[in-house]
Amino acid sequence: MTQDEMNSVADQALRRHHRRSSGLQPFRDEGKLRKVRFWLNIVFMAGAVTGMALYFTTYRQEAVYILIAASIPKFIELTLRIMKL
Repeated sequence: MTQDEMNSVADQALRRHHRRSSGLQPFRDEGKLRKVRFWLNIVFMAGAVTGMALYFTTYRQEAVYILIAASIPKFIELTLRIMKL
């Protein structure tokens, strides 16, 4: 077998492998409320970081309240995402 034939076989194998897929399609977020969900995630992350910082430094009780309050926007975002709005 010549080098060109081996390269050709290897190219065909790579192309064949490239065409195989698991059947899963990439998720494309095209919901109407995408920007709202984006901002809800930012509010959640800011609250989570603030709550964790307070928890590990000084105010543990207040930090727990902040973390609970920060989870509310996350649940709202999750509901919007599941409903595909």
